[in-house]
Amino acid sequence: MRLLAQLALSIVVGGWPTVQAQTESPLLELREKRAYEITTGRPQEHYVLLRAGQFAQLHITQHTVNIAVTVFDPAGKQLFAVDNNSIGETEDVELIAAASGKHRLRVTASEAHAPAGSYEVTLDIVSPGTNRERTRIAAAREVALATATNRRGTREAMLQAIRHFEAARLQWHAADDPGEEARTLYTIAFVYIELGDREKALSNAMEALPLARAAANDQLIGRVLDCVGEVHNNFSEKKAGIDYYMQALPLLQASADRAGQGQTLNNLGVAYFGMGEKRKALELFDESMRILRPLQDRRTLAQVASNIGALYDNLGDYQLSLESHQYALALRREMGDRAAEALTQKHRIRVLGTRRIPESARCICCRA
Repeated sequence: MRLLAQLALSIVVGGWPTVQAQTESPLLELREKRAYEITTGRPQEHYVLLRAGQFAQLHITQHTVNIAVTVFDPAGKQLFAVDNNSIGETEDVELIAAASGKHRLRVTASEAHAPAGSYEVTLDIVSPGTNRERTRIAAAREVALATATNRRGTREAMLQAIRHFEAARLQWHAADDPGEEARTLYTIAFVYIELGDREKALSNAMEALPLARAAANDQLIGRVLDCVGEVHNNFSEKKAGIDYYMQALPLLQASADRAGQGQTLNNLGVAYFGMGEKRKALELFDESMRILRPLQDRRTLAQVASNIGALYDNLGDYQLSLESHQYALALRREMGDRAAEALTQKHRIRVLGTRRIPESARCICCRA
């Protein structure tokens, strides 16, 4: 590891050893894992030495920060950017070098005002580029297009995103990668949930399941089972949803997918809440929060806090309901998520306006 002004500095963030660097990072070595810390506005840069025609695959695990990756060729020209996944998942970078030399990866925190967090980068494969690798790269570019399009949030954008995801699915199939094919299918299922199309959501989620099993990846199987549960839960089939969530949890636990566990526990809480088992739901929400806080997954934390707020409102504990909505509101403001912030503010105002909240609490909340 290169010395920083003749000083090696190592720290630990959230349990992962990390390194900080102000000068150019050393070249990434094949199959060597390196951990780093990053903060908003202070990107990290990594370098991969490739010969023309070589294929490279890198995995960047987002331990406690959501990152985006921009890739540049040896002449400094931007090739592409990747920002597809969330905290607890990996951003995968794949390319075939058009020219020999050092290729630069610039890593930035992708969320506004993100707290300092850690990630880990691994150069997993360097090999001669073949048609299979070219097919993989085409699939990855379609996934990136789909993800960026889906974030626009309109119905038209979501339908367009599905078309990109379906193109990616065909490319993953041609590249004989059942894991990525499964991942793409369950992502399509989530988009169809947002569109309110139960049949297409369930069809894509169920099609992903045997592919995930063929990939022999417990984490992926758990994520797909959670997705199937979400289809049932979102379309008022709570008992069926709970069954799939309960199948997902031990797989996510065994694969140390803390982010997946936190999300599935939250989903279970929503299902039990919908069935009227409020105390059970509250226990699940609390467990989800306990897992998600060290991961700094603000987006999912805000979802869980909003669910807790709705539950306390239903239980008649309006003070705790208000506090939970306030926490969710603060997280969403911090991230600049205006649409979700507006919805949270609406719930907060409803609690303030229709329930008996102590005057002191009203004064504090009105300044938020």
